[in-house]
Amino acid sequence: MKNFNVASIYLFHTCNYNCSYCTAAQSIDNRLGRFSRAVTEEGMEKIIKFFNERGQWHILYAGGEPTIHPHFIELTKKLSQNHYIRMATNNSMNDEKLQQFVKEIDPMRFDYIQCSLQEKDEEKKRLFKFVERAKILKENGFKVFVTYVAVPTRLELVKKYYELFMENGIPFVIQPFRGKFNGLIYPDAYTCEEREFLDKYMISAMYRSLLETSDRKPFGKDCNAGYKRVYIDGISGKVYKCLLEVTNDLGNIYENNINLSEKPEKCKAKTCTCIFEPHLEIEELLYKDLDKILKCEVHYDKYIFDEYKNKSLEIQQFSDYWKRRQREILQKIFKDASGKVIGIYGSGKHTEKIFEVYKEVFGQVDFQLVFFDSDKTKWNKQYLNSKILDPKSIPSLNLDRIIISSHRFQEEIYKSLKQYEDIGVKIMKIYDKQDTIIFI
Repeated sequence: MKNFNVASIYLFHTCNYNCSYCTAAQSIDNRLGRFSRAVTEEGMEKIIKFFNERGQWHILYAGGEPTIHPHFIELTKKLSQNHYIRMATNNSMNDEKLQQFVKEIDPMRFDYIQCSLQEKDEEKKRLFKFVERAKILKENGFKVFVTYVAVPTRLELVKKYYELFMENGIPFVIQPFRGKFNGLIYPDAYTCEEREFLDKYMISAMYRSLLETSDRKPFGKDCNAGYKRVYIDGISGKVYKCLLEVTNDLGNIYENNINLSEKPEKCKAKTCTCIFEPHLEIEELLYKDLDKILKCEVHYDKYIFDEYKNKSLEIQQFSDYWKRRQREILQKIFKDASGKVIGIYGSGKHTEKIFEVYKEVFGQVDFQLVFFDSDKTKWNKQYLNSKILDPKSIPSLNLDRIIISSHRFQEEIYKSLKQYEDIGVKIMKIYDKQDTIIFI
């Protein structure tokens, strides 16, 4: 396992579903006509060439929904000739496409297919079709398992779905919900009763561990990201160490270049929930857990659970480091802010974490806050005791500065705001190019 080269490639952000609990919802474009270079003949040829010239890879399709790629089967067929494929999908292929897929693609070249059961498919007829599609994949030799996000409103259905899929020999994996629901932050907000209930039906030791710990604390631990594992943005073609380090690229698949590390490096991420890019200490545990899932075992392995949980905990010295870094950044971006009007671009979890830490360190703010977001559906809505406004209103607001509350899209946002420096508004970045995300 340690010698695997693994690439997670996000072919595009487009999806044919719009799930309320999707962690990628803010970046996904649901207009199906908009794809990326990865769907063009030239783009696909470059992707295939990039991998074929660099040995054998295990390639994870993610996104967006990979199966709506206009040439999904053609691309998969060519890549799987020399490499192994993994896929996270909502299992929505139509009958014709599914039959073509199982006919033309060798299941021995697939590590697994993760089929996510989404709220859209919980209606009775759609659920029946979802199960049938999963069974067709399984009957044709593909390693299939179903995942289900345990949003508080969906808990009552867990037992029913567990029995439905497990009786059909299809592993059913419960994923703890991560995010805000009715003002509460999950998975921390699950009650003892809810945790005990979920425990009965959880077959993944990894996800059972995340139900307890919320996430991993990998900072300072050896990791294969950038050495044996990479994350690829199919839109730009840029190759990164992992999903949490997207400010400093390693190369570009469309330009056929990459500069990998010569050995594992210390992780710079404060927290991580990515199952595909674990730090080395738990990598083997993840594969043992996956093996047990695919064998459709009825309950998680308690030894793997304990080991995974214990090895996911934070080292105290790194905990102290992160607290110091957060304080330093807050002091920098809010220096001399008292009594002024401060703009914050971004109205998501990153911003909420900034002010959660600010309150812990400095107490209540003594300046006026105004929030901006490119998402039109948020405009004029209340947020953190203020309002979210259209960025076009910036010139009329007498702002002292605008702080960009984003790691992944910091440079893109900065380019859109730079024009306001001409009217005296300071545009402030939180992160240096080499920084990993800190407010998470």
